[in-house]
Order: sequence, then C-alpha cells, then structure tokens
Amino acid sequence: MTSRRFHIKVVTQFPQSLSRRLASLCLLVTILAASLVNPAAAVDVIGTPHVLSQKFFDLLARGKAIQSNNSEKASIVWDVDGETYCSDTPPATITNGFTFQDAGRWDESATNPGPLSQGDPMVLTYSFLPDGTGGNGFTCFVDGESPGNSNLIAFLDGSHGAGPGGADLTQRPWFTIFRKAFENWGVLNGVEYVYEPNDDGAAAGNGGAVGVLGVRGDIRIGGHLVDGQVGSNVLACNYFPENGDMIIDTGNAAFFAPDGPENRGFRNVLEHEHGHGMGVSHVCPINQTKLMEPFISTAYLGAQEDDILAANRGYGDRYEFSTQNDTSITATAIGTIGVCASVKIRSGLSIDSNTDQYFYSFVAPAGTQVSVTMTPKGSTYLSGPQNVNGSCSAGANFNSLIENNLGFELRGHSGVNVLATANSVAAGGTEQIFNIVLNEGAGTYFVRVFGAQTKAQMYDLTIDVNELPTPTPNLCVEDLCTVIPTTNGNLVSVCL
Repeated sequence: MTSRRFHIKVVTQFPQSLSRRLASLCLLVTILAASLVNPAAAVDVIGTPHVLSQKFFDLLARGKAIQSNNSEKASIVWDVDGETYCSDTPPATITNGFTFQDAGRWDESATNPGPLSQGDPMVLTYSFLPDGTGGNGFTCFVDGESPGNSNLIAFLDGSHGAGPGGADLTQRPWFTIFRKAFENWGVLNGVEYVYEPNDDGAAAGNGGAVGVLGVRGDIRIGGHLVDGQVGSNVLACNYFPENGDMIIDTGNAAFFAPDGPENRGFRNVLEHEHGHGMGVSHVCPINQTKLMEPFISTAYLGAQEDDILAANRGYGDRYEFSTQNDTSITATAIGTIGVCASVKIRSGLSIDSNTDQYFYSFVAPAGTQVSVTMTPKGSTYLSGPQNVNGSCSAGANFNSLIENNLGFELRGHSGVNVLATANSVAAGGTEQIFNIVLNEGAGTYFVRVFGAQTKAQMYDLTIDVNELPTPTPNLCVEDLCTVIPTTNGNLVSVCL
C-alpha cells in the first residue's frame, strides 16, 4: 500500500532577524497538529484521549496576529505526500504506516553541523536541566498547567535514591533508566546517543537554547508538576526536532516509582517521548502493539516494528553509524568467515530508500565458495494517524514486508567487480545465491544490498562459506592403467 503521512506548518516569510524568535511559534503549531495535543509533541496520558484545548485555537489566533503585525502573510498548510491543502483541518483520508515526516528529522546537532537529510546517521547529546531552571517555554501546554522550573533531579532522588549525590548524575540510581532508554534506540537506528554532563540551565522547551558541546545537550530533560495523577493524567511531553527537550510530570509519583529491574513503564515513557524527539508522531489504533501509540503500554519494552521502521527511515540502521556504509570503502566489516562457517547479521537491518545502499565486507580463505541469503522482515498490522480531535483512527492494514523490493550483489576484491546478483524475486520474497566460487582467491569480498522503492525495509542477511568440492578422480583414464597379459593369452587392464 502507499504510505501517506501529514503534518501542519505555518508558512511565513519573516525577516531573518525575526525568524529564530518566531520559529518556536511555528514549531508550536506544527506540533499541536502533528501530535494533536499541545506544543509538546507527546502529551501522553493514561486516561482518556485528549481533545484539543482552547489554547490550540488561541495559539493559532495569536500566531496570525503576530504575523499580521509584521505585515507578513501566513497560511496553514496540510502537506500530504508532497501535495498541499490549505485548510484548518487535514484532508479527510490519510492512511500510512509509521507516522514520520522526512523533513521533520534533525538536520544538525551540536556534534554534526549538517546539513543532514533523510537516512543520514548522526550523534545526539542529552543533558539534565539543573533543578530550578526551565524558562517560560518549558511547558506541556496542558490545561491548568503553569510553566515552571525543573525539579526532576530532586524528584528522582526522592523516589529512586540519590546514591552518593553530588554533581555527577551518572552515579544516581535513576540515571541508568535514562541511559538504557537512549541506548535501546541507539541499537535500532543510526543515532549515537552521548550523555553531556554539562547543562548551563539556559531556557529550555519552546524557544529554548540549542545544544552546544561542553555546555548543554541537544536533548534536555527536566520536569515539573503538569497535572499530577488527576485530570488527563499526563505523564510527559516532548518537543519535535530540532529541539527534542523532554518534560516529565513530577506530580505523577506513583507511575514513575521504582518498578523492578526493567522499570518498564518509566522506560517506555522515555523511549516514546524521544520517539517524538526524533520526529515520529503518534500512530493508531490503540491496541498495544506500537510504542508510539498515544497511550502508554507495558505489554512490551521499547520500540516495536512500526517504531523501528520510522527511525530507520529517518536515520538509517545501526550499521550506518558513523561512516554510512554505502561504499565498499566504508563497508561494515563482518570479519573472516572460515570454511564451513555461517554468519548471520542480526535482524533489524534496513534499506531506507531507493537511493540507499549498504556494503558488507567479509574475508574468505582460498579455495572456497559462498552462498548468501537475504530475507525481508515484516508483518501486516493496523496502522494509521491520530485524528485532529485527539481520537485515534481505526487504521488500515499495513504490510511492512513488501515496502521495498530488495536485491543484492556479491562483489570481488575491488568492490566493483560483480560476481553474482540476486534481484529476481518480488517484494517480500527471499533472495539467494548458491555456491558462487570465489575465484579471486583469498581476501576480502563484498555484499551490496539495495532497494527499488523510496520506503524503509528491514531484512536479515546470512553469508555461508564452504570449501570447494573435491572432484572424484577417474582412476581408469588410459595413462593410469597397465595392460597385463594373462596365462591364457588374454590382456587385462589394471587401473590404479
């Protein structure tokens, strides 16, 4: 099926001196419609679905007023697969798999000045706001909430313990929960997450300061009372790129209390919120199969298939970091594969578009042959967008097995010479080559994987190396035989 996706944006032409200041307003409107809550991309709840509050409409009116005061014309545009619709509501039918907009990813960070684009790997740093700081924009925009300064560190120290205390937050018992949440995303996509131990307490949230190495993280984490354990029971909220700041409801002590070695609920909230911090919107229906559903679930731990596809589309898979293995020079090295050995590259690999290609290198001994198997991975499940009023769509069947028709090549020592190609099976089918003689001798060989469509497709890859078969000698060839006369005069050929 065709993957459809949408977002809302304010189209303006501000003087450059105003663009930075007003970018936060554009971001607010973008996030309000994309996440269907408020300027935090995920105001995620335990209770009933959100309905857009009056603040949404007040914000739109205020945005128009600001633009009018600057003599700038603005329009709200729904962008659906490259087609634009000017309206206060999105087009009637929008169906898709994962809800990720290519233009909504990070295009730079403190480590990577950019410009980065769809499928590029990168580094994101994260830091914790010092208690007592936050800024007026540090809010989830939930009814009844007042922007407040962060008290997250004291909150977590009280619930999980402070360890030895001090400025080194990595010694806190609760730090591991955050580290594991980011590490889990890091093994599923092309982003490397690095803890930034410094945070200068500059303004965070809407209009907050950007990441600077040694000063503050790209992603800044704090918390304050949002609505506690009443009302909509908001757990946390998060801004879309290129902000990524996270606010945790420190009034929800029961939910964020220690809960076994996994702290599954806490972890899933963090990983869900950072999903928004990467640019992934909510996805429906609510059936506890996808991390990015609007409601938290503890039926699983971490990102699921739909979520991984979104992250892979935006940032590639984990093997793309940091060299982007799209040439033989930057190939992912598998190492030496001995005779009669098989290497399966773990699942979760992906091709993210028809312009993407991955190279894998392996070293084989002389006198060997190779078989390679590539198996697309995916399933059929219900997936669709969240509605503008905050409710969830019923979704439509989405078959992630056939998003991109993949093929591969076996290449020789140079990385250029093609020894064999497998690209004859329809999308979703396994591609294989069998017993291809490595006639260039001992050394490095390459497998190049590619796709035909502009979609993300996960796959497994297995490489088997075997010894060349030894031919059975013909012991009765003429020059190996001796003719011996017998006593009765007959001649007998004796072959050795």
